[in-house]
Amino acid sequence: MTKSTVLQMIARIREAKVGDLVAQYRDLFGREPPNRDYQYLRRVLVHRVQEIHFGPLDEETREKLLSVGREVEKRQRGAVRLDAARGTQWRREWNGTVYVATATGDGRFEWNGTVYNSLTAVATAITGTHRNGKKWFLEGGRP
Repeated sequence: MTKSTVLQMIARIREAKVGDLVAQYRDLFGREPPNRDYQYLRRVLVHRVQEIHFGPLDEETREKLLSVGREVEKRQRGAVRLDAARGTQWRREWNGTVYVATATGDGRFEWNGTVYNSLTAVATAITGTHRNGKKWFLEGGRP
């Protein structure tokens, strides 16, 4: 299979209707697809055609892509990890008290002797209500 052939196959997949994609899935995988979603079928079939031509991903690349995918999912859920340099301090005066959270360097924050997984968890522990940690600390001044 030449690169030109692969590109032609991908073009046909992109133009195909769902029924045709299901048939191609059966041909390539030897079974029914888990669902008939158009976007899913296109994505899986294009990946499979490239895998047949270029070979599978090596383990390091596969793990990196999975890691990137997990980060994208977190961001879509709003759970963006704030990777501040170790020792970076986030300060906020609130109700007459100055609060300082210190970055541990691995995406977590220490406050009052406890390590939290996010700045939001720190702000929530301080205020007793859910707060966006980055916004809450920035209201009190820059880190």
